[in-house]
Amino acid sequence: MIEITVCLNVQHNCHNGRCETTKTIIPPKGSKEVHTVMMNIKHSTHNRYILNVSSHDAARYHRLLSHLSFTLPDQQAITNIVEPSVAKWAQNRGQ
Repeated sequence: MIEITVCLNVQHNCHNGRCETTKTIIPPKGSKEVHTVMMNIKHSTHNRYILNVSSHDAARYHRLLSHLSFTLPDQQAITNIVEPSVAKWAQNRGQ
C-alpha cells in the first residue's frame, strides 16, 4: 500500500510555453440582454510546469520536497514593497 504524503499543485508554464489567450463572445439568449465574454487559455504543447509553493494547504511539504527555503521579510522590507504599490493603486484609482 502506498501512503500519499502530499498533493503538489503545479501549473502550466504559459509564459515560456507562449500559450494564447482566446476570447469567446456568447450572444444574448432568453431574458439576458448583454453578450457574455469569456477569456480562455489555449495551452501549448510545451511540457513544463511551475510548482505552486504558496497557494495550497501543505506549504511546508512543498518547501521540503522542492528544497526551497524562505526567510520572512522584516518590517522595512514589507514597507518597501507595500508603500509604492499602495501609491500606484491610489493614483490609478482616480482615473
